Amino acid sequence: MWHSLTDNAPLMNRLALGIFLLTLLFALGYGGLVVYQHGVPVQRVEVRGAYQAQTIASVRGAVSQLHGSFLSLDMMAVKREFELMPWVYRAQAQRVWPGRIRVILEERAPLAAWNERDTLSVQGEVYPARPTPELPKVEAPDGMEGAVARRYAEFSALLTPKGWTIARIRVDQRSAWQLVLNDGIVISLGHEQLSERLQRFIRFYSSATRVSGLIAHVDMRYPNGFAVRLGPSPARLPNKSSAKANT
Repeated sequence: MWHSLTDNAPLMNRLALGIFLLTLLFALGYGGLVVYQHGVPVQRVEVRGAYQAQTIASVRGAVSQLHGSFLSLDMMAVKREFELMPWVYRAQAQRVWPGRIRVILEERAPLAAWNERDTLSVQGEVYPARPTPELPKVEAPDGMEGAVARRYAEFSALLTPKGWTIARIRVDQRSAWQLVLNDGIVISLGHEQLSERLQRFIRFYSSATRVSGLIAHVDMRYPNGFAVRLGPSPARLPNKSSAKANT
């Protein structure tokens, strides 16, 4: 025979008590968790990877903007806050028990001054930071940041073993490239076969100077040679003349 639960008052009382106790335990547990989350303070914010003076100064400001407890702080929001810094390429944020927040930064490494107003990083990004005076100068159309960073590394690998560094890169609107080296030599490479032409300049530079004297400007856009404009010679007044060397 089937019996209704309403006919069994003791059973109903036990069920009601059980539901009440479960609800109470849940409320106490949730309330305790909320209190715990907001009650554990951040004892220390540890920032690693800040080496440039600009980054260090910005880090102090970013740390002062972090509000919340150890468990309530949003780590993604912390990460975004640090990645807003112009000199920071990438950031990681993590909790370290019992009360530390650790932030690991990867700085943008400055490569060159970009059009005299911003800084180009080795990652091929332009960021709004005043370039320091010692950086090489780049004059190029916006949108060529990645190409310039790649070519800079490529050209430097060829020039550095010979004692040259790049002082300036110019790229015009037709994508014709020109380099100025640390000793003042100007090299016009054009817009194709750039590395090949630079290698040709390096290969024949010594013999060209023996024949022509000091070189001020080299035009490498010739298919079978290059044109040079001579620079001042120690033995005479700084008259400019021209010569052409065949390869």
